[in-house]
Amino acid sequence: MKKIIFSNWTTLLLVVFSLVTIWPLFAPGYFSHHDDLHIIRIFEMRKCFADFQIPCRWVPDMGYGSGYPLFNYYNPFIYYLGAVLSYITGYIWASKILFATALILGPIGMYFLVKEFLGKLPGFVTAVVFMFAPYRALDAYVRGALAELFAISLIPVILLFVLRLIKQGKRLDFFALTGVSGIFLTTHNISVILWSPLIFLWALFWLHKYKFANLKFLSLSLLLGLGLSAFFTIPAFFERNLVTTETLTRGDLDYHAHFAGINQLFFSRFWGYGASRLGPEDFLSLQIGWPHWWLAVMLTFLLIFLSIKHRARREIILPVFFVITFFASVFMMHNKSTPVWELFDILNYLQFPWRFLAVAIFSASLLGGFIVALIKSKYKYFISVLIVVFAVLANWNYFRPGEFYTDMNDQKKLTGELWEEQQKGAVLDYLPRTAKEPRELASGTIVIKGEAEIRSFIKGSDFWELEANIISNEAEIELPIFNFPIWGDRVDSQGLSYGGRVTLVLEKGVRVSRGFFKNTIIRSAANLITLTSFGVLIYFWKYEKNKQSLAK
Repeated sequence: MKKIIFSNWTTLLLVVFSLVTIWPLFAPGYFSHHDDLHIIRIFEMRKCFADFQIPCRWVPDMGYGSGYPLFNYYNPFIYYLGAVLSYITGYIWASKILFATALILGPIGMYFLVKEFLGKLPGFVTAVVFMFAPYRALDAYVRGALAELFAISLIPVILLFVLRLIKQGKRLDFFALTGVSGIFLTTHNISVILWSPLIFLWALFWLHKYKFANLKFLSLSLLLGLGLSAFFTIPAFFERNLVTTETLTRGDLDYHAHFAGINQLFFSRFWGYGASRLGPEDFLSLQIGWPHWWLAVMLTFLLIFLSIKHRARREIILPVFFVITFFASVFMMHNKSTPVWELFDILNYLQFPWRFLAVAIFSASLLGGFIVALIKSKYKYFISVLIVVFAVLANWNYFRPGEFYTDMNDQKKLTGELWEEQQKGAVLDYLPRTAKEPRELASGTIVIKGEAEIRSFIKGSDFWELEANIISNEAEIELPIFNFPIWGDRVDSQGLSYGGRVTLVLEKGVRVSRGFFKNTIIRSAANLITLTSFGVLIYFWKYEKNKQSLAK
């Protein structure tokens, strides 16, 4: 037992330290954060499960009660996971488990990543520094940016399997990278834009180092990862013209309003639970963190010293790259980088330049590991302890929410005013173009013209059924459902109401009308690509099951 503990002391210590970052999640009830829609998203995903709408695209209760195609555009993976968990834990605990998973996964992944090429001690130091980065606390307990937090936590895992697959060419690394890549692509769109260049350059570095060994397996793995995510990524891109995505980059989400100042990034220790706003003062913290940026500065001077002394030139290539990455990410957060933002339109979708804090803390944490690895003197362990202790003491208190709602439970969250607030949330993000911005919750079916008696109306996640007695010769009835391609053959798409909801023109008599959310050609093709990718993976698994290495 002692031998097991001693050989795994770093992992055990990381678990202990992680408790400091997740302790608020063990409190009863729920907690405050900006994006307070995770519960309803999990709830809506459960409805999709119940109706066998898989993959889930349309959610029936959001959009002010008229539904909208949330998961056709908003990354669904964590909500699939949350919905599965909710069958066991309920909705609130499912959400809290997702937050805890994201907070723990990142540092553990960082430890194994750095351990792979620098060793156990540098890996441990890097993991702790990353664990206590203020931006992770900001994402978890202030913004409630669960998808982004989860995506950041996947980055070290992706880089780890990229490295291992290039270096060793093992089948387990191939399947792991494929799966994690697919998960990443369905976790957070913005993070895919933000991190793709770094992942590419990381792969290129190790491919060059190992003379492009296993390039074909790396390429195939990433290609299959894209294939697994196709059910989401292809419709999200090719059907973006069907919804008002321009609202994601205008007004208070315009990047021009959200650059960070030097004081905010480096010197201010302010911590708040408000929002990012126009100007140099925000109601939330945009700090890189202490000792995070100190490590970047320290390593810069250390690398200059080593370069002058002509020592270990090959050893400093990777740390130099991450020093450059760190300062480049800082530059991208400052308004001096505006010409770069204007040059690449895709950057508009990042919304907040300070999202580059994720890259900054990742790079700075790695630089801490490089410092430990490059120090050859007897002070290595002392410096390691100093970095770890300071990272914990300087930042542990950020890992708490602004408020605890100790009496909150699933029933309260999903009924009454709290339920209605969630129905109204983020309505403009993916509102169908045919719809007008709603001002009040959908009140049910409405007889617009003629005379009719509504006998029953049922609405599921991907279907509806109306039974009505049409008294006049003809009646026009509006349903509490936004129109969107394709709601079946019975929808009169030319007869949309002013609000863009589905309307039916029915003749006299008792009428039963049904509508089903059908796939477009694009969605069907995307689903087929995902299923084909799964099939290829299963084939490879069986074909390679007796091999440890893909190259054999």
